[in-house]
Amino acid sequence: MTKFKELKVGEVLSETQFYTVDKVKGDKVQLSTDSGENIVVNKTYAESFLASSAQHTSVEKITRTELTEKVVTSPRIAMTVNFNKKVDIKDVKKALHALYPNKGGRIASEAAFKKNVNKAIDLKGEERTMIGRHYGTTDSTGRLQFVDMKAIRKVGVDYDSRQRLVDPRTLNWAIIAGIKYQVK
Repeated sequence: MTKFKELKVGEVLSETQFYTVDKVKGDKVQLSTDSGENIVVNKTYAESFLASSAQHTSVEKITRTELTEKVVTSPRIAMTVNFNKKVDIKDVKKALHALYPNKGGRIASEAAFKKNVNKAIDLKGEERTMIGRHYGTTDSTGRLQFVDMKAIRKVGVDYDSRQRLVDPRTLNWAIIAGIKYQVK
């Protein structure tokens, strides 16, 4: 921690900070920090030192394993991730109930039954896109602890209430350091 009164000319300082853009006007941009502080920076500073979680200049198609590695090995970087949430048990029950062969008083065809079986097997959770960051921390099941910067932070708690879990095995795409990575 830095004590302002003790700062000396020539002293070296560093920071890791994440900002949300509040306003862009001319060559200036107003940003807010996680703690609610507001600062204004100029175009040169923004283009030289700040990385966008959304802007990208290229798209690369890679394997899911490579995408997982890109995301997991990019801690402390603003990024956007798209993944499928955990499958809801209600959706599983609905798909399994649809397997019942008696439809409207008649027995479903074998083809219809097989189609419903495949549909039940291929269930994916709801697709979700989050903007934020992570610090490389995973839980005991390998899910990445991600800070959702669009979530509202709870006041008066000892932890960052914007923490969400992302299962890297369900990633669809991510934007990291100006590149959008998509699963082939």
